[in-house]
Amino acid sequence: MIAPAALVGQLHDALVDGIDERVGYGAQGLGAPVSVLDPWTAKGLEFDSVVVVDPDAIASEAGPGSLYVAFTRPTRRLVVVEPAA
Repeated sequence: MIAPAALVGQLHDALVDGIDERVGYGAQGLGAPVSVLDPWTAKGLEFDSVVVVDPDAIASEAGPGSLYVAFTRPTRRLVVVEPAA
């Protein structure tokens, strides 16, 4: 999961409480089946599947290049989750 840096901790905690998998946090958690990262931590890495959370916030927080990084990390599946309007 790639999210704005401001949401990484909150999303990590919600996943820990909500799923029966080990959830990694940031670069230290890359060995976990599920990891929550900001785009710049994910830069240069590839994953089979990526969930990008709140792309507008990612671009606002770290610039449009960070959104490009987020969208180009998956090799097979990309899911985009936007906040409710």
